[in-house]
Amino acid sequence: MCLPEPMIQETTSLTHQGIQQSIPRARSVLALALLSAATICGALWSVASLDVDRHYTPDSPAYVDLARNLSAYANPADPLWGSAVNRTPGYPLLIAAAFALVGEDVANVIGIQILLFLGSIYLTYRIGKRLSGPMCGAIAACVLALSLESNVFAIYLMNETLFTTALLASTWVWLSAIKQPHKGWAFLSGLGLGAATLIRPAGMYLPILLAPPFLIGSQKFSRKCAQLALFAAGVAFPVGSWMAHHYSLTGTAFVTTIQSKDMLYFRAAGAVAEEQGVHRWVAATALAEQLWRPYGIRVSAAERQQLTRAIKHSNHAWLNRFFDQQVSSQGSSAIGSYLLSSAEKRLAIKTLWQHPVGTFKTAANGLIRLFGGTATYRTLRLAGYDTKAEDHLWLRTGYIAVALGLLGFCYLGATAGLFSLLRHRRYEVCYTLLVFIAYFTAVALGPTATTRYRIPMMPFVAILTATGILAVCQHKNRRQELLRNA
Repeated sequence: MCLPEPMIQETTSLTHQGIQQSIPRARSVLALALLSAATICGALWSVASLDVDRHYTPDSPAYVDLARNLSAYANPADPLWGSAVNRTPGYPLLIAAAFALVGEDVANVIGIQILLFLGSIYLTYRIGKRLSGPMCGAIAACVLALSLESNVFAIYLMNETLFTTALLASTWVWLSAIKQPHKGWAFLSGLGLGAATLIRPAGMYLPILLAPPFLIGSQKFSRKCAQLALFAAGVAFPVGSWMAHHYSLTGTAFVTTIQSKDMLYFRAAGAVAEEQGVHRWVAATALAEQLWRPYGIRVSAAERQQLTRAIKHSNHAWLNRFFDQQVSSQGSSAIGSYLLSSAEKRLAIKTLWQHPVGTFKTAANGLIRLFGGTATYRTLRLAGYDTKAEDHLWLRTGYIAVALGLLGFCYLGATAGLFSLLRHRRYEVCYTLLVFIAYFTAVALGPTATTRYRIPMMPFVAILTATGILAVCQHKNRRQELLRNA
């Protein structure tokens, strides 16, 4: 795919002079976006730092423990091994590097994440500039800078900010590889996407959707195939190396064990719960027993309570240990908790297929939470407010009103931007933006879909919004010009 030259929509003229005149304005808007984000994040950081616990989520302690003991990734006998196989090493490496460079202070890690968020704003500008011109990129940067959830989650010990920045950097290189195939960017773009997968495994299958554009264009077919091969090799290097690492330790090649368990105990269990009118944890426990029954494992009433508690709190390490202990007590070594991952995926897919109504309902509810969530709890928690207290109800209501207003404006602009791109037949740009939005929507749908899973797609939504804003401004300018000439 050969992307067209930027079609500048913020000016009524597409001349070289018009483009040059828009660059200084775009840089000023970009500077304003960076300043706005730095101010918002700085304010949240300063308030949250009054109590270090405000930076933590339920997953944060595990990331910090792994950062302090990275050797757990290479030692199955380590007490943290169960956590290591559930969490890819990218984010713990960032925390470990921050601890080594500036001391073991969580606030320093948050400071680095704020810098990464500012970097993601700049990368959004560069991607928007490449696709639709400098002013589009600058406005997109502003939209992202004012995205409340993106600012808020940068202040938590979570991997979203690091993953999004790595994803955007890889996307910019990917666009360069498509536009300039002779430059050899394909391998680097694949390498970046593979590295992003080791930060957050949700991006594992994204390269499949980014590969076809390498086969479109005016280059020779042999060159296209070479570019595609380099891209695939780049993705395979970090991901394949990590799978080989696990194979050498467990006899099973995998990136992480958490995906199959989430698919079974959350998505599939959620579908069953919707159709049968039972609690999701009850459905998840029944699925676990169904999964283990072929291996001769029977669960007592007391063990069933422990199993339900472990699933409810996402204690996957306990599930692995319990299964291995039960199998070992029977003298069987044909199956282990790592080999069980494929069986978990098969049962999850089978269950989702057998419960289409429940699958649709959980997906629809997840879609509403994903795109309608305002991160109210996370935001007010940073400021030290109890969101359930009645005396803070006015604050909660006011925040939700502002957040929904910003979201509504963003989505309305994105819709206008999409129609504008389709109207001008800019299908390559549509594909580039929609493939990321659609992919991260699909992987997030289900009972666990929350605002945090919207973070990686927001830069691409912001570019669509900027496109819509410029299209509306252009239409308004044309109408005024027609009225003047009438």
